[in-house]
Amino acid sequence: MLRRGSVVLSPAAILFVVLAAFAIVPSMTVTVAGADGFPPFQELPQIKVTNISFSNDNPKEGQNVTITVVIFNNGTGDVPNVSLTIAYDYTNITTVANLTVPAKGNRTVEVTWKAIKFTHVMSAIPSLQGVPLTNAGMTKELAVAATPIGNAYVVFAALVVVLLVFLAAVAAPSVWEHMRKK
Repeated sequence: MLRRGSVVLSPAAILFVVLAAFAIVPSMTVTVAGADGFPPFQELPQIKVTNISFSNDNPKEGQNVTITVVIFNNGTGDVPNVSLTIAYDYTNITTVANLTVPAKGNRTVEVTWKAIKFTHVMSAIPSLQGVPLTNAGMTKELAVAATPIGNAYVVFAALVVVLLVFLAAVAAPSVWEHMRKK
């Protein structure tokens, strides 16, 4: 039951009012179907990331890596206003907006990223009107090696020289004192 002020309407009364309204206006029509009797059809965009590749599959930290992403449109019409977010480990590298992916064709996007040491999950997720199409995205792993510190023998020799200089500096005052006493 609905209460409005002091009037109480039962569900049966509401149904009677609705049916009476249709009886009074029999010429009123509502069209929700297409000309063939079926609802109007609008093809959903059929885009999908089909490839992620890297300019260097074994980069060292600090190196620039070009990430290339290919988006394919399997639909019969161009898909405008596509955005593509490229990320590593859920951290955005960039979002490229206002892309158009041609019907039955590809759109290639390239971005440059400065490699960070770690094994990363690189991802490319397309969006339409701000809505991510997560099932249309793709991920690929990329291992980035640490930058080598140089020749280990040279580093070890340098540490030995530093240690000898330090020991000499510590021992020098006591040798001087010992020689002075003689």
